[in-house]
Amino acid sequence: MYRFFLIINSIISTVSLYCMVAYVHLYAQTSQESSSFLKNKDTLQTFKTKSIIKNANGGIDTINRVPLFSYVKLHSQDIQSLSSRRLDAIVSLIPSADLRDYGGPGSLKLISNRGLGPQRSVILIDGIALTSPQNGMFDIGTLPIIDNQEYIVQKGGFSTIAGSGAIGGLINIHLPFRNIDNHALLHSSIGSFGERSLQGSYQWGNSTSHYFFHSDYLSYDGSFPFQFQPAGFKETIEMNRQNAQSTSLHVFARAALSDTLDKHSFSAFTIFRQTKRGVPGAVLSGKVEDAQAVFSENESLTAFHYTLNRTSLPRLHSSCTIKKGIMTFNDPFAKYAGKSGVQSTFLNTEYISTTSLEYEIVNEILMQSSFQCGYTSLSGEMLQPDAGNNPSRRFAAFSTTASYQYELFKCESGIRADFFSGDIGNASSAFVSAGYILSENFLIKSKISKDFRAPSFNELYYLNYGTSQLKPEHSINIEAGLAYRSLGRSVDLDIYSIDLNNQIFAIPISPLQWSARNIGQTHSSGLECTFQDNISISNLHVRAAYSYRKVVDNSVDSFTKGKQLPYTPKHQASSSISYHFPSYFFGLSINYTGTRYSLPDNNRDSELSDFFLLSVFAEKQTMLFDITTIVRLDIRNVLNTRYEMIDNYPLPGFSLLGSISMRI
Repeated sequence: MYRFFLIINSIISTVSLYCMVAYVHLYAQTSQESSSFLKNKDTLQTFKTKSIIKNANGGIDTINRVPLFSYVKLHSQDIQSLSSRRLDAIVSLIPSADLRDYGGPGSLKLISNRGLGPQRSVILIDGIALTSPQNGMFDIGTLPIIDNQEYIVQKGGFSTIAGSGAIGGLINIHLPFRNIDNHALLHSSIGSFGERSLQGSYQWGNSTSHYFFHSDYLSYDGSFPFQFQPAGFKETIEMNRQNAQSTSLHVFARAALSDTLDKHSFSAFTIFRQTKRGVPGAVLSGKVEDAQAVFSENESLTAFHYTLNRTSLPRLHSSCTIKKGIMTFNDPFAKYAGKSGVQSTFLNTEYISTTSLEYEIVNEILMQSSFQCGYTSLSGEMLQPDAGNNPSRRFAAFSTTASYQYELFKCESGIRADFFSGDIGNASSAFVSAGYILSENFLIKSKISKDFRAPSFNELYYLNYGTSQLKPEHSINIEAGLAYRSLGRSVDLDIYSIDLNNQIFAIPISPLQWSARNIGQTHSSGLECTFQDNISISNLHVRAAYSYRKVVDNSVDSFTKGKQLPYTPKHQASSSISYHFPSYFFGLSINYTGTRYSLPDNNRDSELSDFFLLSVFAEKQTMLFDITTIVRLDIRNVLNTRYEMIDNYPLPGFSLLGSISMRI
C-alpha cells in the first residue's frame, strides 16, 4: 500500500508541476487570519465545487472544504471533552504528535510532530508565531484554552507559509470571531496536587467593532507520589515528587474595527505572560535531585493587522509584531557554577513586519506575493565569548504563491526565499500540492515540500554549547492522503515520508562541554488515520485516531544508524466518546502510547514501557440566579497508571479536578 500511495503521489505531483510551471503558490493562511476574523469565514484552503456536494452536520467539513494537506480540526465537542484548559491537552487528539512533559504539574511541556522534535513545530496565534528565538521552542503548557477559539493542526512541511521551523507542522489558533452577543465568562477550578485556576473573559461589540478580554491564573503548590528504587537493589518505595511552586498569569486583549462597508479593517491584540515554575531534576537510582531550581519568564507580544477588504482583487494585508521577553533561571544547588549556584538572565527582543498582496493574473489563477522583514536580538551572561553580550539577527523573506482550480481538480504551489545576516546563510522553501474529488464523499490529495529551520540563538551562542557558523536544516516532505466525508462522519488516511538533512545535533567535545553541529540526518515516515462521527439523533460524538511512525537516525557513519530516535513511539492511538443530554454532558477518553527508547542506541535498559491513560468527566448545566452555570468533575488517569514521557521524570497517577463555569 505504501508504494501504491507513493506512485499516486508522484503522478499527481508531476501533473500539478506541469499545470503550475509559470506560477507558484502560497495561499497564505497566516496573513489572512485577521481578515477572516472580521469577515467571519473559514481560512482553510478549500474546493468550491458544484451542487453535488451536500452539507454535513456536526461541524465536520464537507469534502469540498478539505485542505490538500494532512490536518486535524478540533471542534467544540473535542475541546469540551478535554480534562485540562491548557493547550498541551490537545496533543492527545493529534495523530503522530508527542507531548514532552518534564515533570508533571507546572513543568515544561513541548510538542513534537512526526517525531522530529519540539524545535520543528510552530505555534501560531492569529498568524503570529509564538516560538522563542532563543531556543526555537514554545512551552504549550503556559497557554490557556479560550472559549470560542478554533484549533487547526496542519501536519507536514509549511516553511513556505510560516518560515523557519515549520518542518513537522503548525498549530493554528484562530481567535474568536466577531460576535455582537455581549457576555462575560467566569471559570474556576481546584484539583489534586495543589492545582488551582481562575479564568475570566468579556466580549462586547457591534456590526463594526469587537472587543475581547481574557485573563487566566494557574498555580500548583503540591506534590504527587511516585515509585522510587534506591541504590543497592533495595525494595522499591513510594515518595512524593515536589516541584518548586509554579504559577502562571496570562492576560489577552484584542480590538477589531471595520468601516460600515467592511472595506477597511483593523485589529490589534496584545498578550502578556508571566510564569514561574519549578525545574525538578531527574529521579535517578539512588538519588532524588533537589527540586529548588526555578525558571521565570515575562513575555509580551503585541500585533497590529490592517486589511483592505475589497469585493474584487487586488487585496492588501499588512501586519507588525513586537515581542519582548525576559527569562531568568536560578538553581542554588548547581555548585559547579560557583557557591551561589546558577543565576542567569536573558532578554529577547523581536520585531517583524509583513505585507502581502492578493491578486489574480488570469482567470481562476489566484496569486499572493508577500514580503517580510525583521530583527531579533538576545542579551545575557551565559553566552560564548565570541558572541558578545548582545548578538542579533536581521532577516528578510520574499514569497510568491498561486492557486489554480478546474472543476473538481485543484493544485497549489509556493516558493519562498529567506535571507539572514551573519554567518547563518540563506534558505529556500517551496511546495506543490494537488487534489481531485473522486465523488461527493472522497478526495485524493498529495503534497511535496522543501522546508527549513534556522539555528536558534542557543545553538549559535550559548556558553559551552553554541557554534556560531551553523547552517539551516533542510528537509524534503512527501505525503499523500485520502479523505472521506458524509453526513457528519469523517475519515482521513495519510502517509508521509520526511528526510531531514543538516540536522543540528549536540556532540561531546570534552567531559564538561558539548557543541552543536550540522551532522545529523533523520528519516521519518508513517501512517496517520483519524475517524470522527457526530450522531445527531443520539447526541453522540465519537473520535478515534491511530498513527504508526518510523523515525530513524540516517546519519552517515553513525553507530546508531537505522535506530529509532529517542522518545518517538512507533504506535500511538487515542479515542474519545461524549454524550449530550439536554442539561448533562458525559464522556471518556483513552490514550495509548507505545514503547519508546530514551537513548539513541535503543538498548534494552533505555526502553520505556507502553501505557494506557483513561480519563472520564461529567458536567451539569443549570440556571443559578438567572446565570447559566456549569458544574464539572474530571477524573484523570482513572487506572492510576505509573508512567513517564521523559526518562526519570515520573508523572502523576490518579487525580481529580472540580470546576464551575458561569456565563453572565
